[in-house]
Amino acid sequence: MNQNKTLDRQIQIYLNRQFEGIKETQHLFDTKEELFMNLKERSMDLIKNGKDEEEAFRDAIASMGNLSGLAEELRQYGEDPVKQSIHSRAQERISTMGIIIGVLLTIFGLFNSAIVFFMHRPPNVVVGSGFLFIMLGIALITYSTLTRETRSHFAMHKIRALLYTVAISTILFGFFSSAFSYFSTGKVYVAIAACMVFVLIGLGLYLYLTLTEKTRLKENK
Repeated sequence: MNQNKTLDRQIQIYLNRQFEGIKETQHLFDTKEELFMNLKERSMDLIKNGKDEEEAFRDAIASMGNLSGLAEELRQYGEDPVKQSIHSRAQERISTMGIIIGVLLTIFGLFNSAIVFFMHRPPNVVVGSGFLFIMLGIALITYSTLTRETRSHFAMHKIRALLYTVAISTILFGFFSSAFSYFSTGKVYVAIAACMVFVLIGLGLYLYLTLTEKTRLKENK
């Protein structure tokens, strides 16, 4: 754990130096996140192969090559408000559509379950009838919200947002499975067994992501 923290700090300091003086934009934030993950992955692979942390870190940096060209590209992007505006609006539209579709899917699933309920179908059929739509809707809302840039926060990296979505969806799937199992069998222990594994996996992933979360707060300039 301490080794990971030290390595994370070294990588973060290195990347901050490489892109020092460049205006903070969503594009810069995403690029640094991508480079951070690549450097950490390469460093950890080298450590597993027997190299010490310092040597692995140096070799990982060397394998990345010179970042001056990328830094200059990001510098020019940061000085071009037109490009920033076009990129931000495009991302905002995608995020907005994702949230809208997610909300509509969730509501459709609830309506579908309500219709089946008033048709006097068994409870397990009621739960199952809206399950897929609600799950997809909540997953889409989660991902679209996390990847949405705001005035105070940068959008989360897409891979990390996807992992959060998987974690939350897995937990919800566990609760749906629990409800479906209970209404199908009437046995509480079956419901708990159906729920337990999914909730533990989803919660474990969610806690890991939360505890390793880096700030996305924009600096006030």
